[in-house]
Amino acid sequence: MMQIETRAIDLSDQTVSVAWWTGYSRHGVLNVTLPDIVQDLEIAAELVALRHLLFEEQVFDRVPSSSKGYSLKVSKGAIKKLVQGRSSKKHLLPYAAFLRQRMEGVHIDVSRNSEWVEMARDGDSRDITVSINDLDIHEYLDTPALGRIYITRHAVKRYEERHPGDEMSNPWRSLTTRLLNPNLIRVEIPRKALLHKAMRHGRADNVEAWGHPDSRFVYLVVADNGRKTLVTVFRKGASQGK
Repeated sequence: MMQIETRAIDLSDQTVSVAWWTGYSRHGVLNVTLPDIVQDLEIAAELVALRHLLFEEQVFDRVPSSSKGYSLKVSKGAIKKLVQGRSSKKHLLPYAAFLRQRMEGVHIDVSRNSEWVEMARDGDSRDITVSINDLDIHEYLDTPALGRIYITRHAVKRYEERHPGDEMSNPWRSLTTRLLNPNLIRVEIPRKALLHKAMRHGRADNVEAWGHPDSRFVYLVVADNGRKTLVTVFRKGASQGK
């Protein structure tokens, strides 16, 4: 089991120092500077630090493709509530998006243990600055065919529901593997899907459908001001109402 422990230890203006620990050989402190508008700084910073360590620093020498084999020990119960969808702190959802999407189902414990913190202080110290443009409720993926695409949790759920065969062990990895196919192309949008999006969003001229000639899946994307968001996935010939 790959386990990482984090704890906010210092706060100065908009900068929070987050100690982290994976064991005696890898630990340190990340100094996370957040935008002025951010509330609940310590919770937000701890989430930023976790994401940075897992996906940027790759402290386990790999980029996680799922939650399997990972365990997080956090210092704030609010983090666990955010992931479970039981928190009233909706403004913090962008920070927890990676735990609710690509690492959905990850094991999280709230720990009060701080015996390791002094050792972490003596480890590597790095600075992270988060801009307002970094905050998003959806995870994104850089793809060869569509460019950068933001992926809604709804789309992942619809993909899982409409995937043929047995229950999937890792819907995120399966879906994103398909989206990384360089041979995806624009396809004709079914009239039913267009009508549904027009009724739901008031317009349908910004809707794109993508797919692969040899695949049964169609990926419905909303393009808005240069940003593409995958909103749902359906199978050719199936209902496109959701």
